[in-house]
Amino acid sequence: MNKAPILRQLCTILLVFAFVLPLVVVGFGCKNDDSTAPGVTTITVSGFVKDYDGEPISGVVVIIRGSTPVTTAGDGSFSVANVTAPYDLSVVLGTQNTVVIFKGLTRSDPTLSYSVSLATLKTATITGTVPGAAGKTTIVFFVSGTKAWRVTANQATGDFTINATWYGSTGSYVGKLYVLRWTLGPNNLPLVYDAYGERALTISSGGTFANNNFVVGDLTDPAEQSISGTINRPTTAYTLTGKQFYLNIGSAYVVVAGESGTLTDNFSYNVPSIAGALFGVNTFATLTTTPTNRLAFAYDAGITPGTSNEVVNLLTAPQANLPAHNGTGIDTSTAFLWTAGGGTGIYLISIAPTAGVHPAYLIYTQSTTVTIPNYSAQGLGLPANTPYQWQLVQYYPVASVDAVASPTFLSLFRGNQGDYGFGISEIFAFTTKP
Repeated sequence: MNKAPILRQLCTILLVFAFVLPLVVVGFGCKNDDSTAPGVTTITVSGFVKDYDGEPISGVVVIIRGSTPVTTAGDGSFSVANVTAPYDLSVVLGTQNTVVIFKGLTRSDPTLSYSVSLATLKTATITGTVPGAAGKTTIVFFVSGTKAWRVTANQATGDFTINATWYGSTGSYVGKLYVLRWTLGPNNLPLVYDAYGERALTISSGGTFANNNFVVGDLTDPAEQSISGTINRPTTAYTLTGKQFYLNIGSAYVVVAGESGTLTDNFSYNVPSIAGALFGVNTFATLTTTPTNRLAFAYDAGITPGTSNEVVNLLTAPQANLPAHNGTGIDTSTAFLWTAGGGTGIYLISIAPTAGVHPAYLIYTQSTTVTIPNYSAQGLGLPANTPYQWQLVQYYPVASVDAVASPTFLSLFRGNQGDYGFGISEIFAFTTKP
């Protein structure tokens, strides 16, 4: 997925900033005979484990507290009977040296997503030309469903090359190739649009799709409107560090332009009027802390051209508390504590080694405290005397951990479902118990 540089690393989920937070699912496995006791209501949990692109992950261990561990089938499916809700569920990805824990699930049909693509990378190349336009910016982008790939054409020659990449089993994409040209204003934002065009295109893995040439007669001068509004920072202590606006075509998004440097709490963008297209604005702000900053991010989607009173709300980021930065003697009995961020959201706590090949633990929870479960039996126990670090992400709007264990969770944070946001805590280092 291919938002702007900021969103691409974020999110994906997550991925743009100096953090990478892969997702996985995990729980603790010990037998509890009371789970089938008379009068206790139980459910059968039947779900799937999938990677970032929705591809099934087979052969990984799923553990539900109080039940015998099971292994996912070729289609990523698993089933565990006689489960008492709420329950903790874990997916142990041995080859990724990672365990992800979902705390307090109640649903019987979880889809557990790992936020890394494990399938083979696929590529396709789109080439062509647009009319050269000195001093103007021309972007060319291909959109298919939720996918979008974008490039800026050469000002003098009009040449462009789009290197489309994706993971997963999909071999081809049917969509449209678009051209949009504008003159830059003094603030490096579009001042006037003077060319727009589109044409159908299908691409397939391994192919080169050449001669996608647009001439003057293929382009029209689009009508123009504006979108504007305000940004609410969590507090004045947060400094705005980025603003971008996007073209929303269906469920896909394409970055148009962005601002950086000294930013105000208002925005106003000139936008082209394109049939069926809406717009989105993302903003992010940082709070200076020690040893690293906290960050607040929000994406406001589906803005109609002509809107003048849009409000983008940035929420307070969570604050890491204990173990404090550079703490020592940390083990599976140590409580990790933090202060809640703003809004209704779910926390992902990432506990990862700072160097070397050691287990990583990712825990989804509604609570503001967790301990690291003991996965020694699975070969992923917390190693002794080893440097680690921990950090929090609070995702919103996400009402429960059940919502995280749904097929739509990752698409929400790819920006394919509307408004979303997150807050990121500072990073604290610690050393495990000798």
